[in-house]
Amino acid sequence: MKNYLIAIVLLACFVPTAALAQVSSPNDSVEFTQLKLDVAGKKIRWDASSLRDLISGEFISPHNCYFNTEGLQRIQWVQSDGKMIYSFLVKSSTQNSDGYYHDRIISYDVELDDLAGRIEIFKRDSGIIVVVNIKSGDGVTIQNEYSIANYEIQQL
Repeated sequence: MKNYLIAIVLLACFVPTAALAQVSSPNDSVEFTQLKLDVAGKKIRWDASSLRDLISGEFISPHNCYFNTEGLQRIQWVQSDGKMIYSFLVKSSTQNSDGYYHDRIISYDVELDDLAGRIEIFKRDSGIIVVVNIKSGDGVTIQNEYSIANYEIQQL
């Protein structure tokens, strides 16, 4: 019995906290690797803990920003403690649970003024990532990958 308790304590100490997600009920959490979300009709806040610039390779941690997905209609990208908010209109979306992109939860084609591109949410063994690939009319490109520390689900 004592060996089982030691094993449980050791296991609990080595489970990364980023491997658990916060959902709307405080008693309800799921492992990222088992995540299956139906995002329609739900507002989900995705809190990022770090980012990697996919163009330069620069890694920034900690990085505090978050994304609000509002069903299949809108995505807010909130930065600088809410001082900078990009509110993208979703033009189309593709939600995958199986198939070729088995690790992709959902892909959004988005636009805001002269900005257009894709925001995708993936589940990986290491957790959830959000990939932002946005281009402006004058040719500026943003390609970032955000590691998600936790998420919270609410009904719209």
